[in-house]
Amino acid sequence: MLFLTELRAPVVAPTQPTPAAHTETPQQVQPSAPIEHKPALSFVEAPDAWWLTIEVPGMTAEALEITLANGHLTVRGEKRLPQAEGLVWHHNERAQGAFERILKLPSGIELDSIQAETKDGLLTVRLAKVRAAVPQRIEILSR
Repeated sequence: MLFLTELRAPVVAPTQPTPAAHTETPQQVQPSAPIEHKPALSFVEAPDAWWLTIEVPGMTAEALEITLANGHLTVRGEKRLPQAEGLVWHHNERAQGAFERILKLPSGIELDSIQAETKDGLLTVRLAKVRAAVPQRIEILSR
C-alpha cells in the first residue's frame, strides 16, 4: 500500500535565511492564472441507493447544474471570486472558474426519483436503486 507521505518530497530546512520577505510590506501583484476548480467528490453505494457528494463551498444551488443523459450524470458549475472596483489582489490560492464532473452511472437507478440538495458546502445527490435491484429477503411459509 502506498501512503500519501511516500509521495511527498522531503522537507529540507533552508541553510540561509530568506531575504526579508516576512518584513516587507505587500506589493501589488498581477493576479496569477486562475487555479483550476475541480471539486472533490465521493460516490458510495448503500443498500437502497447510490450517493454522490461533491464539495462546493461558497456556491449556491443556482450556480450548479445537474443533467442526466445516456447513463451519465453530469454536474457543472462555476465558482467566481469577488470582483469589485478598487480591489487589489496580493495573493490568491482559492480555486475559481467553471468545472464539469461526469460519472457513468451503474445500472439499476430509479431515474424518476433522483434528488439533489446543497447544505454546508456540499452538494449531495441521492440516486435510488430500482426496487428489483435492492436485495430482498423472501419469507418462507411453513404449512
